[in-house]
Amino acid sequence: MTEIFSDTVFKQLTQMFLAIIFFHISEYILALAINGASKVTLSSLLITKHYALAMLVSRLRGLKRQRGSLFYKSLLHL
Repeated sequence: MTEIFSDTVFKQLTQMFLAIIFFHISEYILALAINGASKVTLSSLLITKHYALAMLVSRLRGLKRQRGSLFYKSLLHL
């Protein structure tokens, strides 16, 4: 179980979430610059329940794939 959350995986997850945060913040700043503060609200970030659910499912799928690859690697060492 500890192999799933190794340093490499934790680093990659951190980088992914930082990239997503950077993307949404820069998108919001760009929308402010183009449209002005009166037309841009926090809902302009486009982070919805569906988006959050898609992110959660993709992370669960990634963990499942990694667990599967660890399982097959352990079979090779038998």
